[in-house]
Amino acid sequence: MPGPPTINLRPNGIEVMRWPPGQGKSTGVRREIADAMQRGDVRRVLWAVNSTVGDHSLGREAQAHFISLGVKASLVLGADHLTKSGRYWQQLRWRSTPEVKIVSYAHLPLLYDRLPRYAALAQQAELLVIDELPLSALTHTTELLFTDVLQVPHQGRILSQLRAVLGRCVVPFAPATIDTHTSVLRNERQKYLTGRDLLEAMGNEWSEQDWHELRDQLADTFDKRKQGIFLDEWVAALREDLADPARNSYRFRVAWKVRETRNGSKLKLTQPALHANIRTPLRGLPSTLILDAYAEPHLYDALFPEYKQLDQLRIVTAGEPERLRVELAPMLRVYPTHAHSMSAKDLQVAEEIIRLHMQHPVTVLATKEMIAEGSPWNTQLRKAAQLAGCDHLPAQIYYHAGRGVNHHAGNTVVAIMPPHLPLIHREGTLAALYPHSPADREKAHELLLRAEYLQMLHRGRQPRTGARIIAANMGKLLRADCETVPYQPLLQFTRKSSRPRTRDAIKAVSEEMLQHFGGLPQALLGVLKLIPAAFSPKNEEGHATVLRAALGTLNLDDTTELGHWYAQGTLRRFQDVAGFKGKETPLKEVMATLGLTPAPKQYGRTIEPWRLKTKLWVPPGTDAQAVFDRIYGAAVESG
Repeated sequence: MPGPPTINLRPNGIEVMRWPPGQGKSTGVRREIADAMQRGDVRRVLWAVNSTVGDHSLGREAQAHFISLGVKASLVLGADHLTKSGRYWQQLRWRSTPEVKIVSYAHLPLLYDRLPRYAALAQQAELLVIDELPLSALTHTTELLFTDVLQVPHQGRILSQLRAVLGRCVVPFAPATIDTHTSVLRNERQKYLTGRDLLEAMGNEWSEQDWHELRDQLADTFDKRKQGIFLDEWVAALREDLADPARNSYRFRVAWKVRETRNGSKLKLTQPALHANIRTPLRGLPSTLILDAYAEPHLYDALFPEYKQLDQLRIVTAGEPERLRVELAPMLRVYPTHAHSMSAKDLQVAEEIIRLHMQHPVTVLATKEMIAEGSPWNTQLRKAAQLAGCDHLPAQIYYHAGRGVNHHAGNTVVAIMPPHLPLIHREGTLAALYPHSPADREKAHELLLRAEYLQMLHRGRQPRTGARIIAANMGKLLRADCETVPYQPLLQFTRKSSRPRTRDAIKAVSEEMLQHFGGLPQALLGVLKLIPAAFSPKNEEGHATVLRAALGTLNLDDTTELGHWYAQGTLRRFQDVAGFKGKETPLKEVMATLGLTPAPKQYGRTIEPWRLKTKLWVPPGTDAQAVFDRIYGAAVESG
């Protein structure tokens, strides 16, 4: 592979570095900045990341690396994270010596051309580096509640019309442009009135005076929400959209929810609100580098059209990402609908992950809701760890939280679900960039999901470390980007099984019997209630006595399944597992995974007052009679 291309710290406008993941974009640029500062070529740099809060945030990682390179680097925190009033301003003041200030994306709209006091300091930076796609920095979402509108005194003509439109949505069956389920369990639907439907309902016979009144009347509301700096852009966007409803802009929408009560006798509604997604251009930028492994012109042209028109936006590609080798494991998929309720199947998935983690450190990929503290999934993961005697849980990270963290390098990455962006992300958030084009929104939506999934699968840095990647679902977007092979599970997974863990229980018990006695009497699985009993209740007592006597000859630890049954009367990991019933028993399949075959005949013995018979499962070539005697003879000897 050729060496990395030259890093240009003085681009004319915006340069997007499209280097493959793991090729040292961030570290290479930081080293180049350190060298440039030492030479005196650069003195002041702003470094923007998705987050500066948390020990493992990209901001903290960048700061630590700069300091290790001998560069002064400080984090610029938001007012909510500061203890003293007025310190936000102080953080932005530059030293007389070279330094780097690290900010989150949220600061960029404040620093560039909206608040003069801060902009004056930001513009002293000679270089701005943005680590990863800054979508959230260049799009802004606002919410104007129905009650917000009602509380505005002396409403002008536009606000009065908006109040009327919102008021028509305070009924269960108000017409909606988009109507979708948000919770099947709660029978809840999210509704939106948007596009031409909304714009024509608002009308477009508005004067200059009307628009001035609207801005003045909403100023207090926007200021209370700390969104005052976006009001002018909000008003301008609404004015542009209302001027031509036929263009069907989706930037504005009225949103409300309808929920049916359990017995279906009553509908509950949330109050409607006017939501808006507006592009927030960054003006007056210094030389700017953006580091994005999966940069797409379709997205960047829409984010920075002003720079595109001036021919000051350039994507520099340095090679293509290596195809990832992904083990496809559909049996490990956990569905987002299970976020509030887990099943035995999900516990089996958790047990598989814990087994992998005990072999090699694992990082789990899921949604934020799924891995939240106290979630049902985390409960299952902790239970699986406890059952396996594992004292530490695998790392877990969620999608859309910042991709570039490196402290999972070398870990086995297990994606139990693909990333997800809701319908309203496509039709609402991306309307800030493509207000009039559903096709462009759809394309951008797919590009973002693809990039997110690939970036997160790269957290183990497979091309460099050889780490395994295991994914429950790849999706159509990644078929061309990855080489896939089937995953070989450690546990017994069966699609749509009503008893997903029973095979694992049978296998675990059979492995222990095979280890200690060289084979397995099938009757003993009936005693443990894992398969239907093929004997009378009277003889069940006899087979149980035989099993106890045989186990009593061993020095078993109660951390084993048989040792736990011997000491406490229940299996350890599988005490709540339901056994198979009737003809559904997959005994032959499970025995085959252990290399066991049935002996050609049944074996029996009379141990007063019982007459006991059983089928035996043994490895090929094994003396089945000797196995039977080792187990059933123990009862006679102890008798």
